[in-house]
Amino acid sequence: MQIIAVLEKKAGLFLGRSDVYVNVVGGLAFEEPSGDLGICAAIATSLLDRSVDPGLLIVGEVGLTGEIRPVSHLEAKLKEAAKLGFKRAIVPSASLPLPGSKRIKTSPESIKISQVQSIVEALRLIMPSCELTSSKAPQPGQLST
Repeated sequence: MQIIAVLEKKAGLFLGRSDVYVNVVGGLAFEEPSGDLGICAAIATSLLDRSVDPGLLIVGEVGLTGEIRPVSHLEAKLKEAAKLGFKRAIVPSASLPLPGSKRIKTSPESIKISQVQSIVEALRLIMPSCELTSSKAPQPGQLST
């Protein structure tokens, strides 16, 4: 419910009249907050009848104000994604090293990494042809595609 509220308020997606279900492959219990951004992408692309590039890894915890929080073990996630054939990744900018930082020693060169700070920024990368607007009271038709 929290993710839906953030999508409505920060991205201008009207979900109030929609039934939203999230299914995890194989019925696994999903408790990792780094999956929040992927769930946002799944909900948004489903609502707008879009698809996510199958070579895109989406990682990030979504905060109540729409910010994308850093995630733990990002380097390991990127290395595993490279092994699985992912070509692009959207990750929290706060998880990547700042100049002079060694928080991530190496990132897989086979993956193009895009850094994001907000849910709207991430959704614009995932669905570049959609114009997202934010509002305190989203209304139907507020999103133009």
